[in-house]
Amino acid sequence: MVDKSTRTYVSLLCLTSVLSLVTFHVGKVFMKWVGTSREEDQHLGDMVSALFMLLAIQTGLPLLNPSKRLIRLYYNLSLTFLASMHYIHSMMHYKLQTLTLISFSLIHLRQLILAFFLFTVTSFFLIHQWSNNVASTWLLSVLAFGSELIVKIVFSVFIYIFILIDVRTRFAGEKTDDYVYYMTFLGKLIEFLFGLFLFGNGVWMVLFESAGLLRVVIMCAHLYFNIWKEAKQLYTTCSKKREVATKVAILKTASIDLIKNYNDICAICYSNLELHVVKVTSCKHLFHESCLCKWIPLSDACPVCHRCVFNV
Repeated sequence: MVDKSTRTYVSLLCLTSVLSLVTFHVGKVFMKWVGTSREEDQHLGDMVSALFMLLAIQTGLPLLNPSKRLIRLYYNLSLTFLASMHYIHSMMHYKLQTLTLISFSLIHLRQLILAFFLFTVTSFFLIHQWSNNVASTWLLSVLAFGSELIVKIVFSVFIYIFILIDVRTRFAGEKTDDYVYYMTFLGKLIEFLFGLFLFGNGVWMVLFESAGLLRVVIMCAHLYFNIWKEAKQLYTTCSKKREVATKVAILKTASIDLIKNYNDICAICYSNLELHVVKVTSCKHLFHESCLCKWIPLSDACPVCHRCVFNV
């Protein structure tokens, strides 16, 4: 049955269609479990079928003899499985971000159960692959791709728990956004390093194992989308964060007497000014330092009088 469905490219298209239909409905089940209806979460079937077909063409699956074809099909399905797990994680990650301000309920528990499921299944899958396969570039790809997913799951849940606790206890104070930024940045940096490793592994395969036009095209796409654009985004985010912090630090810090005489709230968060460090803008309005750090990337204009915050 498997041999017949992968013998020609036409039969492979039929198998891809079946795989697309099955994973489409699997995706719907996970969407219902997560509680999301985003457009971006509705294409698991399309992603799986496209990746499976690309891998089949790249490895010349129908051209192999039956025994090698079965092994290669297993390899391709393993990578496709991990890609689908990454896709499901993206659903869960987005939902977790939206739940931090909502009181703990069944929807929270569902995300945590899904995170545990993804973590456990991926871990056992990687252990199985490590125990039952000899060292190869394919095994390195699987281990790196799977380890990246585990790191993403851990960071998603850790940041969610951190914000959830902080919203209720305020233990991090005005540094909450900074801590979340550093944790997110660290997670993205680790993902970027995995992407670099996968690219290096792919280059080795092109040079010493099986070169091909499609493989080169895929490697170029990986280099652009997963390495160049990610590196650019990390650098831009870091630069903007540093620039905003420098700008806000220049502003005068309000004294306790000035805050008392001002006798008002922060116009950004509508909280008491006495709670955190307060900065005085050039237009003589007072805001929390942490609030200004969140406001400045959106606009340099004062939220009260709309004049530039940094004008002298």
